Amino acid sequence: GKFRKYDVSSAQWGPIRQGYSLNNVFSSSPVGFTVGNDRIYYYYTYTDLNFMIFFQYNVMSKDGGFISQSYPDPNQTYRVFTTTTADGKSYTAFYLSFLIEERLGPGLYRQKNYQDDFYEPELFYQDDYLNEVYDPPVNISSAGNETHIVWKDNLGSNNGNNLRYIYDDQTPVAPVDLTLINNSGHPRLQWPANPEPDINYYTIYRNLNSGLGYLAIDTTTDLLYDDPDVTINPPGGPAGHEVYYKITATDITIHQSGFSNTVSCNVPGNDPHKIMSGDFSADVLDYELDQNYPNPFNPTTSIKYQIKEKGFVTLKVYDILGKEVANLVNETQDSGQYSVTFNAANLPSGVYIYSLRVNGFVQNNKMILMK
Repeated sequence: GKFRKYDVSSAQWGPIRQGYSLNNVFSSSPVGFTVGNDRIYYYYTYTDLNFMIFFQYNVMSKDGGFISQSYPDPNQTYRVFTTTTADGKSYTAFYLSFLIEERLGPGLYRQKNYQDDFYEPELFYQDDYLNEVYDPPVNISSAGNETHIVWKDNLGSNNGNNLRYIYDDQTPVAPVDLTLINNSGHPRLQWPANPEPDINYYTIYRNLNSGLGYLAIDTTTDLLYDDPDVTINPPGGPAGHEVYYKITATDITIHQSGFSNTVSCNVPGNDPHKIMSGDFSADVLDYELDQNYPNPFNPTTSIKYQIKEKGFVTLKVYDILGKEVANLVNETQDSGQYSVTFNAANLPSGVYIYSLRVNGFVQNNKMILMK
């Protein structure tokens, strides 16, 4: 029950820590351990003075000191293997051979922890007759967020020499370290490979116009992507606007990761999605939202409105199903007349609703995008 910690940064071993000593034990053997953020789970077997074999684990702090102990299970466990997936979760695999309390019977179990929260072992393999299904060795490994377990059972007609394998195909982790460089005037995205071995492709998302959000523009199996449709602002050029990118990873079973970090580049011109002007000299007697012009339009149109009193203004565009597709105005504005240019280059043809809200006033109008 003793342990000590190795500090990689200083290449130093810490002091030997006292674990936990059992009373009335004939012999004991360590079979594995799992390390959480602040705790160590130490698995072992022991034989009591009546020569009964038990399997259990102790919970100890990393700085030494006993915290708690599991209920002992009779077993024939010889191995406990542990692995940690890319999302920081740890897994152990071990075998329990006898039915006890609410356990389902003999079989191969897996126990999961996230940081310091451990969960009851999950039985994931046993035969229909509660026969022993395990014969050493057993092992568990991981790749990315997946866990893989291999073992040998004593079932079947092949003299018990049956090699078994199972894996959990979890959602890939989000890609990391996405970078953007200038490649002959166009953005080139680069990133390292995801740790999962079954990644099928990466999806590229681009936010070309600030209010439209991110749209998937392409997929690739490579670890770089060149965007020929965007030209980067040359050094010393006039101030432009930002175009943003991020990516996801999808595996062969269509599990898609979350988004990577975001990168951007500066391109010439104002944001084509939202170009706004205001006239504060005119006397405004009421709130009003004009019909957009031109209508139908392709791909840009102007939307004029006026507000009677200073207030927080929102002007949003929705598709015919009520999904928000653009946020044109979201700010406090003074009394006056305003005009916003809406660019729908990345939207499909159809009917859209634009809605003005300010100081309790709400007005909705229809417009038609026809490409």
